[in-house]
Amino acid sequence: MNDSLNNKNTSILLVNVTLPADIINPGIEIKVPTQNNTNTTDTTYDINYTASDNIALDSCWWTEDSGTTNNTLASCTTNITGETWTEGLNTIRVYVNDTSDNQNSSETTFRLDTTPPSFDNLRNITHPVNTSLSESFAATDSGVGVDVYKLNDTTVFTISQTGLITNITNLSVITLYRLNITVNDTLGNENSQVFFINVTETIPDIVAPNLTIIIPTEGQDFPGFFNLMLIESNFSVQDSSLDICWYRLEGAKNTSNTTTPCSNGFNNFTFLIDSTGNYNLKVYSNDTSNNLNSSSVNFTVSPFEGNIGGKSQVIQLIDFDKFYNRTFICEKSIRFIEVRGKNYTTTDFQIFINSLSIEIGLGISQEILKPFVDNFEDNCMEIKSVEVKQDLLNIVVWIILVGILVIIIICLAIYFDLQTYYEFFYRAGVSSRRKT
Repeated sequence: MNDSLNNKNTSILLVNVTLPADIINPGIEIKVPTQNNTNTTDTTYDINYTASDNIALDSCWWTEDSGTTNNTLASCTTNITGETWTEGLNTIRVYVNDTSDNQNSSETTFRLDTTPPSFDNLRNITHPVNTSLSESFAATDSGVGVDVYKLNDTTVFTISQTGLITNITNLSVITLYRLNITVNDTLGNENSQVFFINVTETIPDIVAPNLTIIIPTEGQDFPGFFNLMLIESNFSVQDSSLDICWYRLEGAKNTSNTTTPCSNGFNNFTFLIDSTGNYNLKVYSNDTSNNLNSSSVNFTVSPFEGNIGGKSQVIQLIDFDKFYNRTFICEKSIRFIEVRGKNYTTTDFQIFINSLSIEIGLGISQEILKPFVDNFEDNCMEIKSVEVKQDLLNIVVWIILVGILVIIIICLAIYFDLQTYYEFFYRAGVSSRRKT
């Protein structure tokens, strides 16, 4: 620097020029697979990618378990090769880092599927001659899904893309067909199996009747047991050649097999219970080909606990021999009788008892009601028998016969007395006339 007199001076100025901080993430793109959710059968499927940065790349790595395990690549130009992938879905994420520690990643998912579909209902078929065949086969695939069904012989049979096999020529000859059925998935994984179609004159029936107990239901409780209880059962059965049905009880009391009529559809039968406890009802059905099926259900019979004459008590057992075929008039008012949870209000009513049930004049005929015990309290109910027993009838008959006999004897006595009087007066009259 100079002044006007040409005097000079100098100084050194230092300028520091620095580059701006690198805040730009590197770029990365997975090239293979070309799209996400690719399917493959290659167990060592290669993963190719490209990475770039505006300044310089530092390192690259990848993971298949969300970063739990990281696998370092030799360089950012090294693809993922030589790995053996697991069957099913695989998710791979590739990371890249630059020299300024800026990071980026890219992810892809692909499915490895080397498993062929499996048949669900592969079976041999027996089919009657001169009839059309229609049988369905099904297969499932855990991977990409079922694609196509094929048969090795399509001269007699054909198969649809849903697995339905039908005949395309008349099955008029009794013979055995050996067929090969193949199913593929969309990746070409194939499963092939052999089955037979036996065209025969008659088809043996190997299907058992379809049998279900509807009533009683499992675990059902039948309250209100006195001395006997009549339970109605309902069951359904279906079979093209139904033959016979029977049942038996096990548990608190075991019974022998009892045959009951049955036909296709719903059927009913009743059985008698004479003790409380847990029971198992088993119903059996057989068809004409001797195919047997059964159904069972557990139920409970519990004692009656009710209110009679305003007093709550457990009804005692009734002696049916004592009351058999007798009719009772209950004259005192009973506030209500509780039967199986239902109340019946009444005053005077008439009841007839037979060997299995009680008919009561309350509109509940044949109800298994037992409000009669050996020592019923007078203030609860007064029972008067109006039955005329056979021995009483016999006595009455004998009394009548004896009365008739007595009347006859009296009549005869009177007759003989009259005869005596007649002869006396007759002789007296004759004697008198002779004296005159």
